[in-house]
Amino acid sequence: MGLGRFTDGMCDLITSKLSASAAHESMTTARRCGGSDAAAVGLVDAAVSESELFDEAMRRGQALAPKAGATRVLIKAELYGFRHG
Repeated sequence: MGLGRFTDGMCDLITSKLSASAAHESMTTARRCGGSDAAAVGLVDAAVSESELFDEAMRRGQALAPKAGATRVLIKAELYGFRHG
């Protein structure tokens, strides 16, 4: 039987982005949700149509590119509790 376990980082990420009730439902039911539902509970930053996806991804990527690298990794580690090593 393949019983899975959330890693500490994944658990930290889910519980930091979602309300307690949304995190509980997400982690215990593994229910799949569409973009609009995911945006409504804060799981994703935005939901766009398939035809808008590439342009939106490029826009967001270009805005974040100057912030890429070690500093961004450290910020995300502090925000979401990721621990390396």
